[in-house]
Amino acid sequence: MNTKLAHIIIIVFLSVSCSPLVPYTNALKEKYRITDEEVKKIQFYTSEDIILYKKENSGNKETSKGELIVSSGVNEERLLIKKGTPCVVEKVIGTDKLALSFESGEGKYLIFGSSTANGEYKLQAENWNNGRGKLNYDNQTYYASQGSGNTYIVFKLKNISKFKSSTKTVSGKKVN
Repeated sequence: MNTKLAHIIIIVFLSVSCSPLVPYTNALKEKYRITDEEVKKIQFYTSEDIILYKKENSGNKETSKGELIVSSGVNEERLLIKKGTPCVVEKVIGTDKLALSFESGEGKYLIFGSSTANGEYKLQAENWNNGRGKLNYDNQTYYASQGSGNTYIVFKLKNISKFKSSTKTVSGKKVN
């Protein structure tokens, strides 16, 4: 068999066998009647990169040899959650919010929720200012970079349609 043809067959097989990633929405939740327990068993993924950062200013002063020494610095910590990162539901909050965990540990989750009837479950923050969100992760205050607020969660949806058909042939009936 031709190598090129073999590669084409493999690509077609993989593209047909993969389930599409679809946004998780309230409309889908209602359509399929997804319960809180069922949603905890779904593997979710991020639609875009999320960059969280926090800055801490540090300052110190001391006297040495008759001089006042003042030092200052900035410590910046970044947390990158790449597009397609798998995550699981840690807890369900109300009817339209999910706490999604990307790693093990207490408080290591982000809140995703929907503000519309059909809308995607997007990254939530305490407040948004110029596209940057203030939120809590790992029991610390972080800021989501501009654009992270457009990130929503997706999951694999596999539709299996079953059609059952049977045919019965009758032989007929004669007069007695």
